[in-house]
Amino acid sequence: MKGKRCLSVGLVGFGRWGQLLAKAIGEHDGLDLKGICFRSAPDGPLYHQDLESMLSGVNLDLLAIATPLRGRAELVQQALLSGKHVFTEKPLAESYGRALELVKLARSRDLCLFTNYVHAYSSGLEHVLRTRPEIGQLDMIDVRLEQPGPMYRSEGAMSLLGSHALAIIIRMAGREHEPARLENVRYRELSNGKLVTMQGRFGDAGPEVRFTVNIGHPIRSRAVDMVGSRGLISVVMTGDSGVWHSRYPEAYQADNVSPDVSDRRFDERHNLHRALDRCIGALEGRHPDNTQLALSVPVSYTHLTLPTMSTTCRWVGGPEEE
Repeated sequence: MKGKRCLSVGLVGFGRWGQLLAKAIGEHDGLDLKGICFRSAPDGPLYHQDLESMLSGVNLDLLAIATPLRGRAELVQQALLSGKHVFTEKPLAESYGRALELVKLARSRDLCLFTNYVHAYSSGLEHVLRTRPEIGQLDMIDVRLEQPGPMYRSEGAMSLLGSHALAIIIRMAGREHEPARLENVRYRELSNGKLVTMQGRFGDAGPEVRFTVNIGHPIRSRAVDMVGSRGLISVVMTGDSGVWHSRYPEAYQADNVSPDVSDRRFDERHNLHRALDRCIGALEGRHPDNTQLALSVPVSYTHLTLPTMSTTCRWVGGPEEE
């Protein structure tokens, strides 16, 4: 992007999340929503039923994609081949190999490809990253994401929430810009994919990591615990959200448990604005894009979606697809 002009944006997908994204784009000072594409789009200058007609007929800088995972990679590829920067929902693709193809295509054309991990980039978790050294060496990260039902009928807990959990874990472990290898993985999928649990470790010296994701839970909840050698950070991202620090002396007895209210922003609207800001920043070259994170998460769909427990070594991101 040159100077401070507004980026012209097209949007593909207009379900619940697409409508939230359209509103966030409309509210953003640096973005101008020029077209919306979905199959049942009404007549009107803003709406399109065919992506090719919108890409060729509207002068767009950026295409935002808010469609189900199945078929998303093809839309990303179509946009990149048309010379458009891309802001896409997570995960980028169903496999590491397909995601890598898209990253290489974007880089070969000097285009920005940004995947929207809206929870991982929330201001509350940014605050946690800044204060994480206070709890010493990181021993464990535990993420729990639950809600009543999927956003799309075709989604299971892994594609809808597991990708969020892995992105949070990778960022909190400080491995956002490097291949993130999980070893000794134990994975279990229950209730036709509605409940998924995973445990593993980042190498011999890395922290233990685990998550539980559930789309059959009656209440929407988002929580993260980080355990270190000198204390604990607990994060609640829904309801009465906030960040709590518990610091321990050598005997591991809590000497201070206090809520940190300096940054409690976990709401979807705020997080979407932050994600769009980061995308624009990557496009302008003000900070790195998140392609390594985008590559580290999709490979889990190649290796982790197993019907039974596994104790083998698995890649969550790396230089090649196994």
